[in-house]
Amino acid sequence: MTIKFLRLFENQAPAASSWSISASLFYYTRLYGAQLVLVTVLGAVTVYRKEMSCNRVYMADDEVTAANERHRRGGDDGNDSISDQWEESAEELLEGAGAYCSGEPLMPVVLKLCASIFYESLTVGNRNMTSSMIASHPSRSHVESTDHITRDLPADVQVHLLSYLHPRDVVNFACTSRASLSVVDQGETSKALWKSLWKRDYLWTVTDFAPGIEALCRSKTAEQAIDKSFYFLFGQSFINYILAGQNTFENCLVGLHGHIYDITGFVHSHPGSPETLMIQSGKDATKFFEDMNHSSGARRLAQSLCVVVNSSCLQGGCGLQPTSQTRIAGTPQDVPSTVEAPTVPIGARSTESRRGGTLDAVRKGFLKQEQVKMQQAELKYASNQDVLSHVNVYYDPFLREWKGWYTNSLFETVYIDTI
Repeated sequence: MTIKFLRLFENQAPAASSWSISASLFYYTRLYGAQLVLVTVLGAVTVYRKEMSCNRVYMADDEVTAANERHRRGGDDGNDSISDQWEESAEELLEGAGAYCSGEPLMPVVLKLCASIFYESLTVGNRNMTSSMIASHPSRSHVESTDHITRDLPADVQVHLLSYLHPRDVVNFACTSRASLSVVDQGETSKALWKSLWKRDYLWTVTDFAPGIEALCRSKTAEQAIDKSFYFLFGQSFINYILAGQNTFENCLVGLHGHIYDITGFVHSHPGSPETLMIQSGKDATKFFEDMNHSSGARRLAQSLCVVVNSSCLQGGCGLQPTSQTRIAGTPQDVPSTVEAPTVPIGARSTESRRGGTLDAVRKGFLKQEQVKMQQAELKYASNQDVLSHVNVYYDPFLREWKGWYTNSLFETVYIDTI
């Protein structure tokens, strides 16, 4: 292969007398100038649009929270508001410039360009044969793709390679060409890719984590087709889906800032009543937790009870990971390595739950549907005297349906099939 690569350069390079620096720059600029211009344009666009995903933006949770904060302060008057806006604009510009200079937003494009050059050298020997075949069969000339990754690599190899990437980078990879878009968003290869990513990031929570196993049993369904929408919806809904009904003295779990905490052993030691914890458990309780203005000591205690870490809520991470406090059910199969529990932030910018990075369209659509279902449940069960507190709604990603549950006056869990 090395000899073949050298012969390629012997055939394509200019004469020896013209191998000056200027001639070399001119020659390779003529060959790859269009690609370099494309990389530069895509990099500039990425700086101002953050991450692209075919007109649907992949946004980290911190970016959404900051945007909401700016929107809420948008109506304030005075010089302080103007000063804050200037400071935020400067910070955003510096952050974007740093990301651009580091090359992080350009990695999918650079990977694509390098792969194209590499495969150009590998397949140059076969191109003459292909050209002769096309000449004898002109109707096939439109079939050959200029995308070397999708043309020269089998589908299973494509899935294997892309499954090592962050989902943000997979989404960005779809923007490099139409062929890449088809791999990420369309067809059986796309389903296989997102199924592989979901197994890597989330599978263990419903196969080796007891509350997740119970949730999957409630779904009462065979394995559904896992695609791109399923992957991102699971990331938005897993807390309330897995924790539904986990508010008893035997199993009391709660979601805080995107992570899951097992507070079973703390129920009877809570300074408030145990019933208060039970009513707020079995779901995401970030708003209630922050409204109580818990102390730093209480937050350190909560940190020690963390059992599932949502790495997508942390800088640059993705997927769910166990901690040293996680109780694995049965024999672990594909459970990720344990990580250190994150600190529970003090003075959080928002009491809303952190849901991790996802497609902006998925986030907005999910939150909108959740609000509608909560209102419908409240109206439907407003006159039901057996409901203690209120009805909790959750999204079942396997059935792709909204369901609910509540605690009755006897502190028993009652599940609702449809909302």
